[in-house]
Amino acid sequence: MLERLRIVSVSPILVRCLDVYKTLHSSQKHHVQAKSGWSLDQRDPNVIRSLMPVWKWLYDHYFRVQTSGWHHIPNDENVVFVGSHNGGIAAPDMFMMMYDWFCRFGLERPVYGLMHPRVWQASPAVAKLATRVGAVMSHPKMAIAALQQNASVLIYPGGAEDIFVPIVYAIKFTSAIGKRLSGLRCGRRSRSCQLFPTVPMTR
Repeated sequence: MLERLRIVSVSPILVRCLDVYKTLHSSQKHHVQAKSGWSLDQRDPNVIRSLMPVWKWLYDHYFRVQTSGWHHIPNDENVVFVGSHNGGIAAPDMFMMMYDWFCRFGLERPVYGLMHPRVWQASPAVAKLATRVGAVMSHPKMAIAALQQNASVLIYPGGAEDIFVPIVYAIKFTSAIGKRLSGLRCGRRSRSCQLFPTVPMTR
């Protein structure tokens, strides 16, 4: 004889994820319809705020993230972060970095992360949520657009190819790319060339 299952307790993290899901769907009507990943306006501070407790738990208890060097980040200008995915399949680099950023600078100081186009192909639902927290298409056009709107940008040039790279090579690669991008030109055809500080991120 089959017995009816009863849920005795629900994890607070699961409850928060359900709240985020409801917030995501309720906020869709407030956004102008645009191709996912190609608009900075798809970022939703309410969704980010809902995810902060989930990220905090992952940051403190699951991934146990530790960061240093935040004193190198200017308080009054946007920057370009250059990193390397080297955490395996579950590489949490971008979103854990965003969580750290929001804890220090608040949601009012935006940061966008360039995300590989294949994420939109492999999992549209995940990509849709990612755009709500600041992920945009990995394209120079989106990086320049974000910088022109006084936002900072996270770039992982190696993409998925770097997730299993030994850490010593990741550090050398990130440092080399950071030096080459130390003056990102905002608008090639513009007479005035604007430069942005570039900060290499290494593990």
